[in-house]
Amino acid sequence: MPVISDEEFLRVELENGVSAENPAYVSLMRSTAEYLMLTVKPDSVLEIGSGTGVFVREMMLILGDSFTMPSKVIGIEPSICHYEYAHRHSTHPVTLVSPIGAFEYATDYWHTIVSIEVFEHLTDAQIVQYLDTFKSKYFLLTSTPYATTREQDEAWGHINIKQPHEWEEIFAMYGYKVKDRPRIPTEWAILFEHV
Repeated sequence: MPVISDEEFLRVELENGVSAENPAYVSLMRSTAEYLMLTVKPDSVLEIGSGTGVFVREMMLILGDSFTMPSKVIGIEPSICHYEYAHRHSTHPVTLVSPIGAFEYATDYWHTIVSIEVFEHLTDAQIVQYLDTFKSKYFLLTSTPYATTREQDEAWGHINIKQPHEWEEIFAMYGYKVKDRPRIPTEWAILFEHV
């Protein structure tokens, strides 16, 4: 089975409700943003792999609604078609950067980094590059631990399926420990804290 294109990936995501037009998905991303506000009270958030842009938008809305802190919320999206979709379909100002502009934000220290179902699509070398480059106090990671068939995983770009304990070992090498297992936005989500 050949690897699907970014355009096909986006089409299937949209068919499955991963969009701002799906109230249940918007609610899940808003709940994730609310969880972060209650747990770690971020003043800056970087999302690695923003997809359709819904989490970035919901995080911006919550930070904007708090009126107590300045907000800086940036999303990095490596897929050009996802990046363009998020910009076309955003009803609120959303700050997304394409892969070309991503690393200009590397010099910033981020209070919280979020990556929702992205790391299973990255090689170990790419993961190391992100963890070496982007620094934060907290990191919310959710990366599916479930494999399907080899052909399906390869087609969907699931090239790096790891179990939660494996992510814990990797993040420990960068000075992170597990702060919480929030079960949001997925049951395998881990909130790491840099110590």
